[in-house]
Amino acid sequence: MERFWDRTAAGRDLAGHLAHHRDPVVAAVPPGGVVVGAALARSLGARLVALPVRRFGAPDGPNLIVGVATPDGDAFVDGEITGRLGLVVADLSEQADRAAAVVQTTMATLGVSQPDVAGRDVVLVDEGAASGLHIRAAIGYLRRRGAARVTCALPVAPPSTIDLIASEADEVVCLVQPLRFGALDAWYERFPTVGEDDVRRLLDGAG
Repeated sequence: MERFWDRTAAGRDLAGHLAHHRDPVVAAVPPGGVVVGAALARSLGARLVALPVRRFGAPDGPNLIVGVATPDGDAFVDGEITGRLGLVVADLSEQADRAAAVVQTTMATLGVSQPDVAGRDVVLVDEGAASGLHIRAAIGYLRRRGAARVTCALPVAPPSTIDLIASEADEVVCLVQPLRFGALDAWYERFPTVGEDDVRRLLDGAG
């Protein structure tokens, strides 16, 4: 199965499948997605913006991800998982509020604001997706911000995840779709840690 050399190479590979987009906004999920997004944006001659999100878990099982907070303070909740757990949205308010606060802190640290995407063609990108919950949350956020069209671009994700994303995005481009996903870093030859300074540098360079 194909492996990417690094995140930058993955972004360039994605660009070859997105050349039909004219003047899109590339919205990248930090930290790692910004590396992919920067390479993609350079190849497309597009504007790069950061779209921070924060996952949160169930009250009695913080490692079981049930929702994602977005930059507008909203929370996307996986109804299937919460239904199995017998939870309603009100049960998750504390976890959602904490996650939303982290998103605001991240935005302040990176020096970014909510992106202006009203009426724009947006390409949403990350370094990969396992469940895709955060991507679905980001799609909903971009819709609320008035995006005219949302395309999801991912180097790697399992087919079941792509099916879920495809039901909410206008277009999905995913280069590798393994049935057995495993760890995300297994799909890259080089997968170094991406720090906040790296993200700021890439965003400043794109600006």
